[in-house]
Amino acid sequence: MKKLGLLFVVVISLVFTISCVSKEVPVTETYYETEYKTEYRTETYTATEDVVVRTSEGKTSLTPISKWYAGIYFKAAGSGAGTYYYGYKMDTNEHTRSEVKISVSPMAQGHIGVYDLTGVGQIPIVPTTLASWREVDPKTGGLWMTPGEQAWLDNLNAILTNPELILGYSTGQVGELSFDAKGIREFAILANTWNAHAVISVRLAWSDDIIEKKTVTKERQVPYQVPVQVEKQRTVMQTKKVPFWEVWKAEPAAESPSLAPVPPAEESSPPPSPPITPEVEPPVTSPRLLYEDDFSNSYSGWGTGSDDWGKFVYEGGEYSISIERTNWFDYHLNSVSGMQEDFTVEVDARKLAQGTDAAGIIFRDQMGQGKWSFYVFWVDSNSGTYAIQKYIKDVWAPDLKDFTRSNYINRGANTNRLKVTCKGNQIEVYANDYKLTTVTDTSLTSGYIGLAAETFASSNAHYHFDNFKLYTND
Repeated sequence: MKKLGLLFVVVISLVFTISCVSKEVPVTETYYETEYKTEYRTETYTATEDVVVRTSEGKTSLTPISKWYAGIYFKAAGSGAGTYYYGYKMDTNEHTRSEVKISVSPMAQGHIGVYDLTGVGQIPIVPTTLASWREVDPKTGGLWMTPGEQAWLDNLNAILTNPELILGYSTGQVGELSFDAKGIREFAILANTWNAHAVISVRLAWSDDIIEKKTVTKERQVPYQVPVQVEKQRTVMQTKKVPFWEVWKAEPAAESPSLAPVPPAEESSPPPSPPITPEVEPPVTSPRLLYEDDFSNSYSGWGTGSDDWGKFVYEGGEYSISIERTNWFDYHLNSVSGMQEDFTVEVDARKLAQGTDAAGIIFRDQMGQGKWSFYVFWVDSNSGTYAIQKYIKDVWAPDLKDFTRSNYINRGANTNRLKVTCKGNQIEVYANDYKLTTVTDTSLTSGYIGLAAETFASSNAHYHFDNFKLYTND
C-alpha cells in the first residue's frame, strides 16, 4: 500500500513537470542611475579696476577761426537785418566731459542758431558783395546771382534746414545757449540780428577724471557638478514555467476551417493612406562662418596703397592702416565678402603708435551708391573709450553712442578683439567678448564691411588688424 502511494505521487509530479512550458512575462524592475545637477559656490578673487580718484574742471575761451557778415537773414528779423557768422574748431576728445556755453546779449533782437559742422566744414564767406544780388534778372524777375553765388546759397540753406545739425536755437531772449560738445569738433554760430555784438562770449567748460588702478576683492558664483542617485523603473521580460493550459487559455488555437461555403466578402474601400508629413529642416541656431582672413595672403581682397596722408598694406602677416594727419580718418573695405544684412564680424586690433587715435570696424557701407553712408564702431585704447558713429550722404550725423569709457577695453598697445553684430535695426558692439552696448537705428539695412583708423589731436596713427571673421546671422 505504501509502495502504491509513493508511485502515485511520482507519477503526478512527472505529469506536472512534463505539462509545464516556458513563457516570457513582463516584470517591473527598479534600478538606479547617477545623474549630475549644477550647484554654485561663492568664490573670492581679486581684480584690477580703473577708479576715479579725483576730477579736475576748467573753462577755456574759444576764439572764432572764421568770421564774416552778410546782409541777408535766414529768419525774419526785420528789414535790413543781416547775419553775423562765427566759426569755431576744438578738440573735445581730450576731455572726459565737455560742454560749450554761449553768452548772448540781452539786446540782441532776432534769431541765433548754433550748428554742428563736424565732417561738414566751415561755411565760407559770400563769394561776392550783396550789391550785385539786388540787381533784377530781366528774364526771371528775381535777384541776379552767378552760379558760384547760387551754389553758396544752396549750401547755406542745406545746413540751416538740416535738423540733425542744429545744436541750439534762440530768439534773442535767452541769455545763454549750451550744448554737449563730446564728439563735436567744428561748429558755427549764425546771428541774424541788428546787433553786431549779439554774441558776448563762447566758452568750453570741461572736466577730466583722474583714473588710477586699484586692486579690489570681489565675489563670484562658480558652478560645479554634484552626483545624485536617481531611482528609476523599467519593464523587462523574464522566462517562467507555467502549466500549458494557462498558455492555451491566453492564446487559444485557431479553429479549424469549416467545409461550408463561405459567402464572398463585401467590397470595401481601401484604408486611407497615412498623411505625408513634409520634411522640415531644423532652424539654424548659431552663426555660420562666411569668410575669414588671417592676412597671410597679401592678395586676399583688402588692397594696398599710399598717399600723402598715410598707407594701407599687408605687414608681417597682418593688415596695417597708418595715418599721418591730425583729425583724419581712413578705412578700407573687403572686396570679397560682398554686401551683408544680418551678420557678425570680429577682428583683432593692435595699436602701434602712441597718440590720440582709434581703430574701428566700418559696416553697412553704401559703396557705389552715390554719396557715402556707413556706420563705424570705434575703440580708443589710449583713453579706454568706444563710440558708434553714423555717416549719412557725406555728412557726420549725431553719434548713435558718444565716446564712453569701459573697463573691458585693453589699454595702450594691448590687442582688443572688436565685434559687431547686426540683426535688423539692432546693432550690438563688443570688446574682448564683453558686450558694450546695443543701439537701434533704421538708416542703413545692408552694406559692405571694412577696417578703419582715425586720428584726433595727434598726427600719427598706426594699427594692425588680424584674425578677421565674418558670420551670417540668417
